[in-house]
Amino acid sequence: MLGAKGFAYDVMSDEAGSESDQRGWQQYLRRAEAPVTVVLDSRVPDLSYVSTLNHLCDVVCIDDEQYRDFDCRLVVNPNPWARPERYGAQSGRTVLAGPAYALVDRAFLDGRRARSSVGDVPVVAITMGGEDPDNVTAHTLAAMASLTRPLHVKVIQGPAFLGQRRVRALAEASPHQVTVVEGCTDLAPLIPDIDIAICSASTTSYELATAGVAMIVVALADHQIPVARYFRDTGSAVTVGRGDSFTSDWSALSPAVSRLVEDGDARQAMLARIRQLFDGRGAFHVSMTILGHEHATAGLVASRD
Repeated sequence: MLGAKGFAYDVMSDEAGSESDQRGWQQYLRRAEAPVTVVLDSRVPDLSYVSTLNHLCDVVCIDDEQYRDFDCRLVVNPNPWARPERYGAQSGRTVLAGPAYALVDRAFLDGRRARSSVGDVPVVAITMGGEDPDNVTAHTLAAMASLTRPLHVKVIQGPAFLGQRRVRALAEASPHQVTVVEGCTDLAPLIPDIDIAICSASTTSYELATAGVAMIVVALADHQIPVARYFRDTGSAVTVGRGDSFTSDWSALSPAVSRLVEDGDARQAMLARIRQLFDGRGAFHVSMTILGHEHATAGLVASRD
């Protein structure tokens, strides 16, 4: 993916944190002809590895976890529920946290459009991210059969989805028009036709929010629960589930879709809130900070509510 975007990159094959890995970094940095910035995700084995690397070069950490205390120049937590003050003060470290820093491709912002109304046959997308190992996609499609208003249901499956056979059978039996998109690696081109999306509380929900799509959000795993809670508490999406677990409640799903389709005022209020929270410039703000253009994020370091 990096290569497709025009970036040069190297693959470090040694186990992260091992002696051979550290030797490899030292050799790589000696050969480098320009200053090096290393971007690490939250799966780094331990905090001491980050600290060691930070003494060798410039380090940026993308934190998808619960406020890990990284010793580096910049921490980016793109989760909408994240708050920079939860990290505590550390000299020389900047923290960018919250929905203003959602790392979403510019194409989703470019695809944003005013969805003031839905057509006679609304387009409802079902997209549960790249995997969906429990085939929540199929359960969702089955629940849609009880809706009497004609719909065009777009089932968008990620490249690691394995439940195609069940989804195809449900699509053939559905009373609605159903389009199945298999092996999707880029959601952006499909966005303009979507009126409402039923999606996982993952990066997919950030992409849809950036594009200005009304959403029903489902938590597929424990780490998605804070995301679903954030959308519920801010009024920026509908959540379907039992209590704060936000697991799929199929009996509540169809009424939720029906309300979003029929209640234009509620849908517009939700979309207005989404536009306030997700401006689509998170990747730009983060990249400018990495490059040292701090003025690009002036006034934005504190997360937006």
